[in-house]
Amino acid sequence: MEAGKKTRGRQKIPLRRIEKDGDRFATFSKRRKGFYKKATELCWLSGCDIGIVVTSPTGKMFSFFNPSPESIMRRVFGRGINLDGGELSQAVDEHSRRRVNELYETIDGVEARKEVLNQKSKALDQSISSNTWWETPVSDFSLEDVVRCQAFLEELQTKASICFDALNNSGGGSSISIASQPQNAALLSPYPLLPSNAGNV
Repeated sequence: MEAGKKTRGRQKIPLRRIEKDGDRFATFSKRRKGFYKKATELCWLSGCDIGIVVTSPTGKMFSFFNPSPESIMRRVFGRGINLDGGELSQAVDEHSRRRVNELYETIDGVEARKEVLNQKSKALDQSISSNTWWETPVSDFSLEDVVRCQAFLEELQTKASICFDALNNSGGGSSISIASQPQNAALLSPYPLLPSNAGNV
């Protein structure tokens, strides 16, 4: 092991039965979700039909079928099983496949949009950390960020007017200093303009 390394890192888990009931139940619950995810990806990538029936250590059954249980059973048992008959069942299967494909395409669109938003958020974070947030294109801000920016600028203008009036009323003396007032110093900082999703990328 390397000097200073405190963890054992990622290791290969031997394939053998887990003896402790609690650990076995937890492993089943965790791996089952990944199992469904892999099956879904396989259906989407290859267009195959899949039928899975799993029984948990406690006897509870879980299933995954694409496009439908009836379609899979007909594929497995052939013509020896008649669930709902002929052309109607084929039409139902085709409709199920189309619907599933539409959902997959929607998921892909959402994932693509998420990636774009993540990239924009990273760019905003970089601009803010380099103190050039004011050079960020408005198109990179969400509606919420623009509203917050507008509110910040309006409040800053109000505070600046108050300070200006106070300076005039004091005869231009140096007794009033913007930098000496914490509330004004905070307003002059760009960090109130941090996007609401900054730091959550």
